[in-house]
Amino acid sequence: VLGGEGLQVHRERVRAEHLIAGQQDSLLRRIDRALELLRTSPDEYGTCEACGGAIEPARLELLPWTRLCIACGRGAESPIAPVR
Repeated sequence: VLGGEGLQVHRERVRAEHLIAGQQDSLLRRIDRALELLRTSPDEYGTCEACGGAIEPARLELLPWTRLCIACGRGAESPIAPVR
């Protein structure tokens, strides 16, 4: 039986596990979208959805699921932000 401090630690651990699981699901959805784009429209992979410009190769190497170039992605996209 958990009491006081132990219960609080348990609750925080459960919240952290849920957060991590959500982040993993979000990342998997982003990767799935990128793979689908490569299969269905390979010429569009690497094109920024916001401005239509090319996504920098170094950015794609670091974040192959990204849909925004560096300029458009500043603050708008993070590796762990939820996918809508």
